[in-house]
Amino acid sequence: MLTRDEADAALQRFPLGGLVAGTVVAVPVRARVGVFVDLGQGGRGFVDSEHLPDDPRLWPRIGTRTTFEVLRHDFSSHRRACQVRLWPAEPRFRRAGPRAGAFTAQEWHQVARRYPIGTVVTATVTRVFPDSRSYWIAFGPGRAAVATATDLPQVGTVHRYVVIATLDTTRRLVVAPADG
Repeated sequence: MLTRDEADAALQRFPLGGLVAGTVVAVPVRARVGVFVDLGQGGRGFVDSEHLPDDPRLWPRIGTRTTFEVLRHDFSSHRRACQVRLWPAEPRFRRAGPRAGAFTAQEWHQVARRYPIGTVVTATVTRVFPDSRSYWIAFGPGRAAVATATDLPQVGTVHRYVVIATLDTTRRLVVAPADG
């Protein structure tokens, strides 16, 4: 199990929505669950098959070095290190169409315009994911965003957040608690 300092270091090194380079080190042939990625200096990543092309022959092969967007972190108690969940930045290595649960192109255009970086919103915590040290919040017309934290809030609590990133590729907003 990771210590709090190790978890904080992983969140800092691989920020939610950040782009990271990595090398594919394993592609389980039988299970077809996804690909494992070496992020350097002990960083471990994983791309779930739902984000890869339908045809596994189009998946990145072992030794492929490419760029990924950080989707979330997995700090499950059975892990000795953080596993960074990734999304391929290169279109040729990802499934055609929008990411599951993503805004449509038209919706995203409106959301990104309405909530640019620096916008402060009041939102309700809707789901908490202890294994990834992240949570979802809802604000505006039923929209959600994601935040990461070492100390997780309770579902149903209301807080102020600032938009710190708009992720055009995965059509997500990343927020952080607003100061004061």
